[in-house]
Amino acid sequence: MHFGADVSVNGVKVGSVIETKLNPIDYTVDVMMSIDSKYKFPKNTTAQISTYGIIGAKYIKLEIGSSKELIEPNGKLQSKPFKTLEEIISDIIFKTSK
Repeated sequence: MHFGADVSVNGVKVGSVIETKLNPIDYTVDVMMSIDSKYKFPKNTTAQISTYGIIGAKYIKLEIGSSKELIEPNGKLQSKPFKTLEEIISDIIFKTSK
């Protein structure tokens, strides 16, 4: 992820990536996002790196949860693993061959 990458919900930009850093303890990537203050999301909303089209730019895709509680300012989201194009194709091939 790079500085300025979109953060989107259902194709609508709601914010931008402002910083990424490697966590030295568990080697996960921490992504800091700036979300427009007019948007409030449930606590169980998840984030996933996605791409625009097959070879498009990467962005953060938010999947809205159903919790009644909202994420606090400076709160954290759970993430879903990023799948490469090769992994997606492999999933399709092996799913259809069963």
